[in-house]
Amino acid sequence: MVPVIIPAYEPGAALTDYCRRLLQTFDTVVVMDDGSGDAYRAVFDEIGQLPGCIVLHHEQNRGKGRSLKDAFQYVLDAFPQAAGCVTADSDGQHLCEDVYACAQAFEQHPDHLVLGARDFSKADIPPRNLYGNRILKTLYRRLIKMDLQDTQTGLRVYPRAYMQICVTVKGERFDFENRALLAADEHHVPILEHPIETVYAKREDYVSHYAPVRDSLTAYAILFAAFFRRLFTKRK
Repeated sequence: MVPVIIPAYEPGAALTDYCRRLLQTFDTVVVMDDGSGDAYRAVFDEIGQLPGCIVLHHEQNRGKGRSLKDAFQYVLDAFPQAAGCVTADSDGQHLCEDVYACAQAFEQHPDHLVLGARDFSKADIPPRNLYGNRILKTLYRRLIKMDLQDTQTGLRVYPRAYMQICVTVKGERFDFENRALLAADEHHVPILEHPIETVYAKREDYVSHYAPVRDSLTAYAILFAAFFRRLFTKRK
């Protein structure tokens, strides 16, 4: 089984129980505290006491991309036998059953990047998420020729060789995951989408640091830049 990586910045208290439930099916969970500060120290201390749970720390907030890359490097160094890793978000949007299902899909396709793909056809999807996903899905298909159901999912299973690529990919914050998809395409890493539940948490302690307008505009810019870079490369 592959380790689970969870980047976390100022998480809710429910993260401890989430890690506990993941450890029922995974041997190792690596949580990256991305500079959450002293106010959240107790949460991470409690998580670190769970058998099989490893907590890494950034002294200052450095972004989701940097957290993932540093956790990738940790797993590459500490677990040379690991075939890859699973990434899951800390905000409760990825059910433990889905994390496990994606890991199982990876076992059947160990050279693939597995994406946990949400179904955005359901009626209860928040409009900003629905339209944001549709726009990015269209841009990926038309500009990059990547036909994906869910380009923004944080539930992914990275093969080890792809992890080694990703630690060198640009992007320190939410932009990293879009850049990582482009790197998969450029390095011919096959992609498998596995259906997962679409969950938008309504708990009182639900925390999200995603800024829809700013981060969406950044994603658009990355895709257009990749499109023009490839266009000009073909012309040379």
